[in-house]
Amino acid sequence: MNNSKDLIANDAEQPAQFPRFIEFFLLDADLCIGKMEAFVMKNGKHDDGDVKAFTIAAHSMKNALAHVGENELSKYAERLEKAGWGGDMEVLRDAPDFIEKLKAVVIKLLPEEEVSDVTVTEKDYTDLKEMLLEIKQAIEEYDNKAAKEKINELRNKGWPERLKKLMGEMSEQLLSGNPKEAMYIADLIRDTCNNREQ
Repeated sequence: MNNSKDLIANDAEQPAQFPRFIEFFLLDADLCIGKMEAFVMKNGKHDDGDVKAFTIAAHSMKNALAHVGENELSKYAERLEKAGWGGDMEVLRDAPDFIEKLKAVVIKLLPEEEVSDVTVTEKDYTDLKEMLLEIKQAIEEYDNKAAKEKINELRNKGWPERLKKLMGEMSEQLLSGNPKEAMYIADLIRDTCNNREQ
């Protein structure tokens, strides 16, 4: 994801709807939504680490939303970011509302072919979720070779573009020596499968 942010910084003069901005925005938004929803699901029983993860996600979305022309929502993200750094739990109660608005932007920016998706059966999604569990188990057992092979096997199948990008990011995180982030993305892919009708 750092590469995407570097590209966005270098392409600051490009139009807001430049395809590269959209592609990176969609990937970053998926990851940030997952982290923000994890914070919300704690129902106020979060620790400093949870608040920090949420705040970093809000910061990332503040910049990304500005680059795709969503200035009002970018300001909303900035307000949540400031609340996170300042420990203002009252403002952070607005997180679910922000997440819903962010999801609406994601749906709006998805290319039409991604909205319609490729043909994937219910069994395909069930098999995918089982494979993700196997990948996580391999990572937990420090068997990165097996995890990488399983990820490659998944990526060879025809999936909606959004899932393929997340699988690519999972592979990249594993290769970069970030197993926890790879496992987090595996959970995010599973949640995306579970919520695909939304």
